[in-house]
Amino acid sequence: MTRWRLGGWLALALALAASPVEGQRLRAPGETPFADVLQVILLDRELVAIDGLAGAETRVDLERGERVLWTDARGRVGLADTDRRLLAVATRSGAWQSTRFR
Repeated sequence: MTRWRLGGWLALALALAASPVEGQRLRAPGETPFADVLQVILLDRELVAIDGLAGAETRVDLERGERVLWTDARGRVGLADTDRRLLAVATRSGAWQSTRFR
């Protein structure tokens, strides 16, 4: 290879190595999108959301006879579906939000 071609390939390799790969774009410190940082747990007669960012937990009591059908947490949002209502919680939120089924 000539000196120009070798220098061109070297410059291209350095530029590719320095550029962020897909999914590794620049972010604010502590920001990790799509990382599961919230966990929803059913304990006896209450739902507990454990917030991995704030290090806190948020609780809500279930009503008498209410059954939890499904729970899940994705990223910074947690959901719970019962036979009476839909409950949601987010990281750094102070309380569960709910809507009652009609």
